[in-house]
Amino acid sequence: MKIKIGTKLMGATAGAMLMLCLVGILSILSRRSQWTGIDNVIYLVVGITVLLGTAGGILLTISLSRPIKKLRAVLKEVARGNLTVDVPEIRTGDEVEELADACREMLHRLKELIARISQSAQEVNVTGEKMARAAKQASGVTSQVTLAIDEVAKGSAEQTRNINDTVQFIKEFNGAISQISLGAQSQAASVAQTSEIVNQMARVIETVTANAQIVAASANKASEVAVRGGEIVNKTVSGMEQIAETVNVSAEQIKNLGELSQQIGEITQLIDGISE
Repeated sequence: MKIKIGTKLMGATAGAMLMLCLVGILSILSRRSQWTGIDNVIYLVVGITVLLGTAGGILLTISLSRPIKKLRAVLKEVARGNLTVDVPEIRTGDEVEELADACREMLHRLKELIARISQSAQEVNVTGEKMARAAKQASGVTSQVTLAIDEVAKGSAEQTRNINDTVQFIKEFNGAISQISLGAQSQAASVAQTSEIVNQMARVIETVTANAQIVAASANKASEVAVRGGEIVNKTVSGMEQIAETVNVSAEQIKNLGELSQQIGEITQLIDGISE
């Protein structure tokens, strides 16, 4: 919206006021006929000057007050938070035009600032959501790690128990072997005992095998949870396999010893029969 000084209005107003001034001057001159011509000219010039000055002042006041009122209305809307208003274009060629341009630039920068603040708020919101999701994921990972540690601890405890059981079984093997040796020395009387011991050794072997399988399963599960734990478990499994291998060898030796004891018993019976 462009606002310019109304020259036509100024001319019309000045003309009307000039006519009024001339009428007034002529009225005065008609009453003061004794005045000289020079006095008449002076009064006429003074009247016209006063008339033009008054008219110019009025028009200047109007031309300045209108754009200023419009600028004031725009600034009031901005103060209320309404940034959709536009500063009117004022072309007066004076300080009022400069003031309007400054208000327009201020409103433009204010809109840019609010847009940047809004964008920053959105970015902060998105970042907050990402951090919340990351915290939730971290909590889940922490829970999984805790469960894994518990499982490894349980597996280690179970492995310890299995190792202790295996050691106990080996001790029983040694005792059984000693008993078989004693049985062999006592010949036929220990044949039945040797057979029972062999059966007991077979049960022991089955138990050791089952324990070794449990240990292997526990070790595999622990190795999936942690690499270091897996290495430790693998070493444990290797030890269990060596123990199982040793147990198998011992069982084979016990079996052979049992067969030998049976042969000894048969020979003893044969000797007893011959002696009778």
